[in-house]
Amino acid sequence: MRKFVQAGAIPFRHRDGDLEVLLISSRSSGDWIVPKGMIDPGLSAQQAALQEAEEEAGVRGRLGELIGYVETAKARIAVYPLEVEVELDDYLEKGMRRRRWFAAKEAAEKVRDRDLGSLIRHLRRLVRLQTPPAG
Repeated sequence: MRKFVQAGAIPFRHRDGDLEVLLISSRSSGDWIVPKGMIDPGLSAQQAALQEAEEEAGVRGRLGELIGYVETAKARIAVYPLEVEVELDDYLEKGMRRRRWFAAKEAAEKVRDRDLGSLIRHLRRLVRLQTPPAG
């Protein structure tokens, strides 16, 4: 079976010197996941990741470089880090999903998909390397 190509985002922010990741609940299973979906015709993977983040999680921000892929039974998902700049009060799938900020380490443990957990841990290391020490 041919796998669909999807795009997703790992929304993150800095809070009190820590990295936090925004997870949303899956509409079907209730599991904690990140916003993701099909890449509509005419959109790039990056544009699709931004669109899914806004529709499913109600966030907008700055998209980083491709961080990796998650392989599922149905899809290959290109995943991008998204530094959240705006959290919307009203968005397309509000009321259909829960959204919650977690410390990045906890977020990596909350997601069921091991590849996604690895990408969240990888993002945590990348951000730590790019952030100059305070003081």
